[in-house]
Amino acid sequence: MRLILLYLIGFAIVTAAQAPQPVLVDEFATLCSDDLRVRLDNFLVAIYERPESVGYVVGNAEATTPGRLHKYFRVFQNHVQFRRFDVNRLRYFRGTNAESMRFQLWLVPKEARPPEIPLSFPRETFENSVMFDASELSFTKKGVVEFGGEWGNEPCDFGLDLNQFAIVLGANPNLKGYLIASSISRGDRANAKKALDLTKSDLVRNYRVPASSIKTIFAGNRKSRVMQLWLVPNGSQTPSFRENSVP
Repeated sequence: MRLILLYLIGFAIVTAAQAPQPVLVDEFATLCSDDLRVRLDNFLVAIYERPESVGYVVGNAEATTPGRLHKYFRVFQNHVQFRRFDVNRLRYFRGTNAESMRFQLWLVPKEARPPEIPLSFPRETFENSVMFDASELSFTKKGVVEFGGEWGNEPCDFGLDLNQFAIVLGANPNLKGYLIASSISRGDRANAKKALDLTKSDLVRNYRVPASSIKTIFAGNRKSRVMQLWLVPNGSQTPSFRENSVP
């Protein structure tokens, strides 16, 4: 009986040692588009070279700008489609908020146990005002506000995710959404104010956010032309423009 027990223990150890294991392919913080594109391509190659494997993208949002994570997930997904890679071979997971935004790219072979990751992210509650995200105001054209830069220009600023901003507001009726915009000169003030009005209108018409839940503030002339999205609990103080908020 003792010999059988020892045999079973030894067999379990050998089997565990031979079982495929998940591999951390890459880990990084915020990146601009060129570096990010190279890392994503390397990740897709690693998945392709392991048939039936799956890629896990795990992201942790920066607590001071939690909405920025969703933009990166969207960039990842768009790049996978641009490369015409099988979207079913990737999974996306959000971890807890952290001091800075970080990502892990995991390769999970067939029959391997997935890495220890959060399978779901609980709905956020906001007791204090937080800047959801911020982006440079490029220009307004034909009634549309352009944020961030073009992928080909290798920006670090990927624009704003108004859809996710609206989702968070809809899930938290105790919140108000504040749009704060700045200009860079006296002649630019009209453009910033127009951007505020157009963005509020976009949230109301296309994302079904009640107009009473959106407030706009013009922050005057600053170092750069920026739009900031804020989540503010009812009864809290009006938020102030935050300098150096764009990546």
